[in-house]
Amino acid sequence: MRQTVEAVIDLRRHRRLYLFPGDAAPENLEPLVGEPINVERIKANWNDILRLVTTIRSGQVRPSTLLAKLSAFPRQNGLALALRYIGRTDRSIFLPQWWRNPDMRRNATIGINKSETQNTLAHALFLNRLGELRDRTFESHFYRASGLNLLINAIVCWKTLYLEQAFADLNRDGIATPPV
Repeated sequence: MRQTVEAVIDLRRHRRLYLFPGDAAPENLEPLVGEPINVERIKANWNDILRLVTTIRSGQVRPSTLLAKLSAFPRQNGLALALRYIGRTDRSIFLPQWWRNPDMRRNATIGINKSETQNTLAHALFLNRLGELRDRTFESHFYRASGLNLLINAIVCWKTLYLEQAFADLNRDGIATPPV
């Protein structure tokens, strides 16, 4: 029960709306509003933000590498905090669109279900090793993971090629099949 309560609290924290200083939320949304966006922090780090974006867009450094370096500082620096406020602004624009648009939520659920299905297949195929990569070297991990992905892709390809034919044969024999 405690995990469920913590999950709900965590979900509320990640679904907060953030407003600019001086803006007021409608009364029904006030419980979802967090602290105001620190515009001065964004302005103070604007040149660094532009440099960061240019570096990513030019392909010189991967975004994950830059984020890992920013999070490695013992205390969060000004750039990391400015990026957090920009992310909160973006989320505050996106969330009302998400809440209003059932098609957007449905498409996301379909994508999540596909990913979960693939993870379930990978777990079933990898169960003999208890879902762990016990090899010692990175190269061995890479080979084993690549082999697992190759096996998953072969199964998906087989299903794509032969299940359609199997359903057609069943329908031709008068056995109804559920729509896909």
